[in-house]
Amino acid sequence: DLDDNIPELAELIAEVQIAREIAAEPVLLVSAPSATEILQATSPSRSGPFLPVPLRTTQRQLANHVLARPDNAIAEQLRATDGIDVARRLGIYRNAYRARLAEVLADTFTKTALYLGSDTFDQLARGFATIHPPLERSLNRYGAPFVAHLQACYPHSPELWQLAQLDWDLRACFDGMDAAALDVAGAAADQDSTWLTRERALHPSLVLREITMNVISIWRAIDDDADVPQAATLTGPTTLAVWRKALQPHFRTLDANEAAFLMGLAGGDSIARVAANLECGPLAPDPDALGLWLREWLTAGFLLGNAGNPTR
Repeated sequence: DLDDNIPELAELIAEVQIAREIAAEPVLLVSAPSATEILQATSPSRSGPFLPVPLRTTQRQLANHVLARPDNAIAEQLRATDGIDVARRLGIYRNAYRARLAEVLADTFTKTALYLGSDTFDQLARGFATIHPPLERSLNRYGAPFVAHLQACYPHSPELWQLAQLDWDLRACFDGMDAAALDVAGAAADQDSTWLTRERALHPSLVLREITMNVISIWRAIDDDADVPQAATLTGPTTLAVWRKALQPHFRTLDANEAAFLMGLAGGDSIARVAANLECGPLAPDPDALGLWLREWLTAGFLLGNAGNPTR
């Protein structure tokens, strides 16, 4: 369970009371200072008990306090209130902000969080948040560097960051660009078979990854709430395909020949050109096998539709 790291009831009640008191405080509206007042206030030669701080500096101090180490300078910019200590107010914000980002990462990396355990994952996620604050408008894309963060923290546990990569790819393809997929009917209706000679033939949601560990077995065991197998190295590197069909993410492993063909397509070549390039090599596809692949790709949604320009 990812929600087992809960403070004691007395602490929760105290924080709720503080939040209620803050919410009940009257809002004081003050007029904006003039340009002359700003220049005088920020002048290095100014002396006196009050020195307004530029907004950018205040924002930076608050960000440092929340994401890095406590910065007492920001406390001087906040209005003190009766019965509510400024340091405690900042502490609540600091903890709540990190906790929210950790929750976002736990939702994105669901199987990874369960594999690590909630306490360990929460600690890693909060540490990640201090280094990588969100910079995009949507938290759906937050966590892209988390796989590299795990790899740096656990360099000798490739199953962990390969599992995290699978979690991320499944979420990313769900939130990825929208584009129509080419299906069997669409291919049959293309009387000139232009879909075989069109460059950039793959659907934009499709991602190809090399895995070396049994992360598929681990992922499926966690998903089925079954006993999770021990991490094990595969007999050889395997290519994993992750894609979205309609609104449902999917993944499956590929044999070496099919993976080589799809890698050629991922480079931007057309189906016809990749077939010609592989014709004389050790990974040349058998015509019957290529026919089966094409039908599977059309059924699964691997290929981009004739009419579509991807949009977000």
